[in-house]
Amino acid sequence: LKLQFLYFIGSMLDRYFSVDVECAASGPGHGDRVPVWVALVDGRGRVLVDAKIKQETIFSYLTPLSGVTAMDMEGAEPLEDVVRRVEDALSACDDPVLVGQGIDGDLKWLGLDGRYKTEDIGDRFSYTYEYKGRKNDYKCSLAHKVSVFLDEDIQDGAHSPVEDARASVRLMLSYPRRPSNADFERLRNTPPKPSFPKQVDYKYEGVCLAAFYPQKCVCGQATKSTNPAPRFTPPCRNYTASGYCKFGSSCRFAH
Repeated sequence: LKLQFLYFIGSMLDRYFSVDVECAASGPGHGDRVPVWVALVDGRGRVLVDAKIKQETIFSYLTPLSGVTAMDMEGAEPLEDVVRRVEDALSACDDPVLVGQGIDGDLKWLGLDGRYKTEDIGDRFSYTYEYKGRKNDYKCSLAHKVSVFLDEDIQDGAHSPVEDARASVRLMLSYPRRPSNADFERLRNTPPKPSFPKQVDYKYEGVCLAAFYPQKCVCGQATKSTNPAPRFTPPCRNYTASGYCKFGSSCRFAH
């Protein structure tokens, strides 16, 4: 069984790839986005593509989220050239599998959705728990999963698609099967760092960042949640047990 497992991991090293896309804002709405930075890495974390994408209209580079500044765009390539490089790199593998958090969305930015096999981190690490008779889907960022399951910090500063893609591959290879319920409980009970949109109250340089938070949306564009009611927030176990939580107001659980 151990040899079979090692063979499986070895085969995934040759077949796994991760592509990650960072976007800038082309307008003030949370849906106004254009791709500006693309990275493709293989199963061993080797960088195959690391390219900036030329765009005609930029409202804000959203640098804390995209990792891109105006100076970085010197020498940026047309989208079609970058896509061709990604396709050429993947063509070296007979049966590539692209992995990542929301990987189909990244491929859609490149016009490559539906072209390759994909394995979404969100599917393998999906978790439903019950609280007071109500089932809830627990969702969190790639950075939080990597922090808890791999004990690594990513996205500590500006985002980098190279860093995110490498982390995606490591996470999927480290957990070739769905984590145990005990692992998921550890994930759920570890408060994540506040997201950048939350830190800036979902608006940055005149750009709405509330695509998933209807109550904070200021641009009027359709959000990706149709439920106007506040999302259920599970209670903080530390605060419930002792009346104290070291994370204070930044804790994502209810006090």
